[in-house]
Amino acid sequence: MEIVAGEIARIYSISPLELPEAGLYLLQLQEGITGAPFYAGEFTGARASVRLTDSGGNPFDGAAIITRDDAELAEWIAICDAVLRHRLPGEDQVQPLVREGIEKREQEQRVRHSILGRTAVDFSLLEETD
Repeated sequence: MEIVAGEIARIYSISPLELPEAGLYLLQLQEGITGAPFYAGEFTGARASVRLTDSGGNPFDGAAIITRDDAELAEWIAICDAVLRHRLPGEDQVQPLVREGIEKREQEQRVRHSILGRTAVDFSLLEETD
């Protein structure tokens, strides 16, 4: 990701729209009936928003929020987001990263399902009476 973001930085001028930050975030949800807000918990995360400017002065914005305490990674993802969102040159370098991420997520889901399958409890024996 860093290499691709670095290559994109050679094509565009990159500036933060706000300073990237990492830390603890509160997860706020809305109660279903009354709509009252409540905090479900906290998570570590990072966020970044950037503007890519081409040689003609045209701006292209991108942003990222991740559940990892890594502001630099959030910034790289925001750069890739701008490229993908606006279909800019460099998109062909970002697409393989997206596919790789999708494949990793699918693999993790297969592993989780496998673990859940092995840890399933069979309660049918409790129903039998002799």
